Amino acid sequence: TYALVAINISFPITIVTCICGALLFFIFKPLIRRVRNISYEWEEINRDIAHHVNENILGIKVVKVMNAGNKVAELGGQYFSRIRQINIKSYLIGVFSSSLIEPISVFFIAAMFIFSYKYLSFSLAALITVMYLIKQIFLYITQIQAQVMSMNANVPYLKSILEYEKQITDFAEKENGSKDFLFSDKLEFRDVSFSYDAKKETLRGVNFKIKKGEMIGLIGPSGSGKTTIVDLMLRLFDPTNGEILLD
Repeated sequence: TYALVAINISFPITIVTCICGALLFFIFKPLIRRVRNISYEWEEINRDIAHHVNENILGIKVVKVMNAGNKVAELGGQYFSRIRQINIKSYLIGVFSSSLIEPISVFFIAAMFIFSYKYLSFSLAALITVMYLIKQIFLYITQIQAQVMSMNANVPYLKSILEYEKQITDFAEKENGSKDFLFSDKLEFRDVSFSYDAKKETLRGVNFKIKKGEMIGLIGPSGSGKTTIVDLMLRLFDPTNGEILLD
């Protein structure tokens, strides 16, 4: 609206103002890129701090027993020192960009006054009105620039969310079962094999039946596959080969 009114009063001055406003975005583009880089640092250090605090609170007994408290505190201090530096950088860039527009707008208004006085039909009332409108336009340009910087600051977090969303989709468990769980007679492993990776089989050709209400024992050395058999019963894993049957 300000621009339309200003165009109606003085088309040349308003067009020059809009061009200067667009140029400001290009001038401040390196700052916007810098804000995004700082935000990446901020997001990374936040994760490191959360991990550091969580790890050492959960392992506080080990920290005390190993007399590692000073080392943990020193590392925590380094993390918080980094985040303080990042905060200061981010604040200075924000203040610098917003403060720089004020003197630019003053110089621009002075230049427009000289230009209008020398080359255009000079009208003080019209010029004052246009200058006021230009000041308001610059105010909105400043706000838009602040919003652009804010959006760039949030880009790393948005990127992380999208990456997590992709991981959830890529690694989602398949719902293979279609029937209700019913168990009235026996559980049977029929020629069941399983491997956690392609190199080594944890189970090979396992066959047994368990009647409902029957108690059995699984005996074997560590790593022989006892826990894996239970995990297969609970459908935490699917067998590589063979079948697990109910009734």
